Amino acid sequence: MGVVRGTSTRQKKEVIRDTWIRGKGWIRTERSGGFPFTVGQPFQLEFRAAPRNTIHIYVNSRSFASFTRYDLSKISQLEIRGAVKISSVFLCK
Repeated sequence: MGVVRGTSTRQKKEVIRDTWIRGKGWIRTERSGGFPFTVGQPFQLEFRAAPRNTIHIYVNSRSFASFTRYDLSKISQLEIRGAVKISSVFLCK
């Protein structure tokens, strides 16, 4: 499961992508792509599945990052936490 999470470390804003697997815990962390968000401004965040178990991430319709994980068909949940207000969620096949 890939989790996108925004943090602020030493005044540096970054997006951290983590993978958590049941029975193993957190196993992989990636920090790249900068911080494409503006505090207090709405944004659209998209996760698009691609071949070879890859997920492409788009922010406001612009490519932000991609990452490859294990079998994407095994993903059972998405967790969003922190100071984010969700206005809508769309799930597509």
